[in-house]
Amino acid sequence: MQLTLANHPFLEGITALSVDGGSNSFPDELTVAGAETVASWPSGKAAVTAFTGNYKAALIGFSLAQIADQSMRDRLVQNTLNWATTSNDKQLQPCYLEFDGQKDLEDKIIRAVGN
Repeated sequence: MQLTLANHPFLEGITALSVDGGSNSFPDELTVAGAETVASWPSGKAAVTAFTGNYKAALIGFSLAQIADQSMRDRLVQNTLNWATTSNDKQLQPCYLEFDGQKDLEDKIIRAVGN
């Protein structure tokens, strides 16, 4: 499945992203308040989102292993890490997300914890 790509720093140098559904034939369609869509499914729903506020968060609605081209996968990971840890020439500390832990269809983020 070919994704439609937006212009975003963590897509720098990425010419195309093709995602193989593999065993996950129902990839996540993301809706994140305040986030921008970085890549979308053929349906137009978000496949990758980026949030920038008091912290940065990137949400990817599929397993990275499903990206068909290894070099594009590696570049996406590196670009995302670079984007997430840099802001106006100031290094940010990564934050870790804690989830609600419920065994339901929606794993809700309950807080972001900084270092």
